[in-house]
Amino acid sequence: MDGASGTTREGAIPSGVVTFLFTDIEGSTRWWVADPDGMAESLRRHDEVVRREIERHAGFVFATGGDGFCAAFGRPSEALSAAEAVQSRLDAVDWPGPELRVRIGVHLGEADERGGDYFGTPVITAARVASAGHGGQVLVTETVRSSAGVDAIDLGPHVLRDVPEPVHVWQLGDGEFPPLRTSTARSNVPSPPTRLLGRDDDVRAVRLMLAEHRLVTLVAIGGTGKTRLAIAVAEAELAHWRDGVWFVDLAGAAGGADVLHAVAKAIGFEAPSEDRGHAIPGYLAARQSLLVLDNCEHVLDACADLAASVLIAGGRSKVLATSRVWLDIDGERVYHVAPLGTDGPRSPAAKLFADRAVAVAPGFALDDGNTADVSELCRRLDGVPLAIELAASRAGVMTPAQLLGGLDDRFRTLSGGRWRRRQGTLEATVRWSYDQLEADEQRVFRALGVLAGSFDIGAIAAVCELSVPDATDVVEVLYARSLVVSSRESRSRFRLLETLKAYAERQLVEAGEVEVVRERHCMHFTGAARADTLLEAWRLERCIGLLPDVANLLLAADWLETHRRWDDLAEHLFGVAFVSGDEAASMLERLARCRRHLVRQEAIDAVDHAAIFCTMALADWMAYIDATARLRTSPNRPTAAFGYLYLALVTARHAPGEAHSMIDRFADLAGDDAAGDNRDHATFWRSMVEAMSGDLVAAARLATEVIDRPVGRTSLALNARMIAAVAAWTNDEPGPLVALADELETAHRSTGRLDPYYQSVVGFARALVALKSDELDVAEAVVRDQACDAASGRVTLVDGDALGLLAELARRSGDVDRARELIMKTGPGRSPATVGFMRWVAGQLGLGGQLQEAYCRNMFDLAWMVDRPRTALRRELERRSWCSD
Repeated sequence: MDGASGTTREGAIPSGVVTFLFTDIEGSTRWWVADPDGMAESLRRHDEVVRREIERHAGFVFATGGDGFCAAFGRPSEALSAAEAVQSRLDAVDWPGPELRVRIGVHLGEADERGGDYFGTPVITAARVASAGHGGQVLVTETVRSSAGVDAIDLGPHVLRDVPEPVHVWQLGDGEFPPLRTSTARSNVPSPPTRLLGRDDDVRAVRLMLAEHRLVTLVAIGGTGKTRLAIAVAEAELAHWRDGVWFVDLAGAAGGADVLHAVAKAIGFEAPSEDRGHAIPGYLAARQSLLVLDNCEHVLDACADLAASVLIAGGRSKVLATSRVWLDIDGERVYHVAPLGTDGPRSPAAKLFADRAVAVAPGFALDDGNTADVSELCRRLDGVPLAIELAASRAGVMTPAQLLGGLDDRFRTLSGGRWRRRQGTLEATVRWSYDQLEADEQRVFRALGVLAGSFDIGAIAAVCELSVPDATDVVEVLYARSLVVSSRESRSRFRLLETLKAYAERQLVEAGEVEVVRERHCMHFTGAARADTLLEAWRLERCIGLLPDVANLLLAADWLETHRRWDDLAEHLFGVAFVSGDEAASMLERLARCRRHLVRQEAIDAVDHAAIFCTMALADWMAYIDATARLRTSPNRPTAAFGYLYLALVTARHAPGEAHSMIDRFADLAGDDAAGDNRDHATFWRSMVEAMSGDLVAAARLATEVIDRPVGRTSLALNARMIAAVAAWTNDEPGPLVALADELETAHRSTGRLDPYYQSVVGFARALVALKSDELDVAEAVVRDQACDAASGRVTLVDGDALGLLAELARRSGDVDRARELIMKTGPGRSPATVGFMRWVAGQLGLGGQLQEAYCRNMFDLAWMVDRPRTALRRELERRSWCSD
């Protein structure tokens, strides 16, 4: 009889007797290789149908593995109805790509539910029943058939992998299918004691590579989970290899003879030891087998020779290898095994921590009190599975917060305990790789410990006192050994995982090289950031080039401040301030500390200039005015001139006439220079005044006068380009906005990073262009992306810009009341161009005067300027049910 159906949190079926339904797509790997685009479209249709029918029949989807679904039901009858509905609906699908055929297995048994996941033999049995079937077939076990009382075709008892006793299997429906896949595959693949989490995409990617190539090597630093991934791939491939899948553990091998002996033993091949090197490749060539060589790094040459011989011998057998260094032979394809994702409390890394923590602390669960700490802990551990498992093994005596606090001495925190000693400490894993390096390579690796974030070859050469070609050679070795990884932003930049960085820093201290290497680091990055003139500091190409190195630029500032090199620090901060908007508040504090120690007027002026950029980024106009006052009182006339010019910006919106007078004062103090730069500056700032006061036509006319002049190649002139482009947009000419966005993205692509500020410029431009489209749904999608990006908080002062876009979207949709409400919630705007746009929208809605009056009344109220639009944006996104994640 069916038991009563009950649910726990989020619809999960509670612990007890649970019916499990597993699905799998037949031949999916072949379709991914033959038609990846079509397969992706068909898979989306498949996922919609299967999930809908499972949930329509009271099922709870608790996992997806590869191309299939894992679901729990309270009653077997519900599961069988869902299975029949899935097959029926899939038969009726008009497939956009390959026609997909799904096999389904259903089993009933006692299982434990924890946090929406399930544990116990019934889960494994259901999965194995599904994998034994064929596309279009529904298989059920005896317990399901008898409990539900359904008619079925008796297929008899079958031995299923990892299931201790034979299972009696029945088929629903009258279809004719080949014999079940229960006795053809042979294997010695070990059954791991724990389940694999967060690697579905990796398993699929590696299987696709194996479908096309005969040798695939999984490469990563120790502890990343290469072996566990290889086992998962081997398990998934079992049914596809007529002569078996053979796993060879080489951890104990000491040389070539040991490798050949281990392989011969695994595949069951008898041959004299002196003949194995020639006989094994020939034996495999006559068969269809998958050979898994695990832990090749310490017997690399022997593994490479064997794998090369297998490829040369031909045939259909293939090799899957795991190693910290690739084999480096013809025909090899390398798959770099990345750490687990660490983005948020539901990330694979966080799930792994929770899963392993339960083993030592049965009551452990992710909740509001610990998810932030677990997420940060996993991020600090770089998502490396071994490090996460070592941390989780202490969950019985340490909270996630305590573990996080202990990461400053991570090698001690993650050591000790019998399980941790048996697994091998994290430090030992890193030490093994370090010890394999030559002395010069070790010197370079430990020097990299001073670098923050990502870095390029030039920085490596500088801190190690190497030529760029020599540095490139060493980095190639470190990359091959997974001791450095490519940066997420660009393959021309590299980074150290935090655990490797901690080890490198320790080795640097023990070698007594810290001070000299840090000084080289400082000299390199202060040289890169140096700007002798304001025009040079504003140069667009320079700013874009510095963006990927902001972390290292700030680290260089730390070194200068620690060594009390105040004049050098002042010059460095002048060169850095314009590209460090995210650090504006802490930068202001550093500038104040530095200024107290300065004597030279040029250094004082440099610090005061830097303060202008920081207060502007924070929209703290009172502090901004104070900073302009310090510049205006400088005995250096050009510096004082710029003090008046900057003051014009904060005056422009409420008193444009006064702002123009201040620009006149700038022109008087600065005088004429041979290049005409001062005249261009004055014209340029007048353009911004006109934009902020609402006259986009006049602003665009002035902007175009200087865009092609030398000043037009500065970051400041980006605002002029935007002003002219927005003005054209108001006249139904979006072309200049498209060109500007394309140009910025191209420039940033060369550095591998699109800075949040410039990204906001690109996003704003794309959104405006979309709003001119006749397709309102397209415009809504682009505005949604920009609004959600603004709400993420990565860039300051873009909340008001996003509200302006939402107001224009509402206006074009005919919701004038909503548009009026939103435009009145906007704040200062990120740039003169966006201020001009918002004033234009307000004018279209008949609110130009009201918006201007509200701004002038509240411009010195930070809560009104910053907090109010931020709150309004989040509420509007909630109302629209956007950005729920």
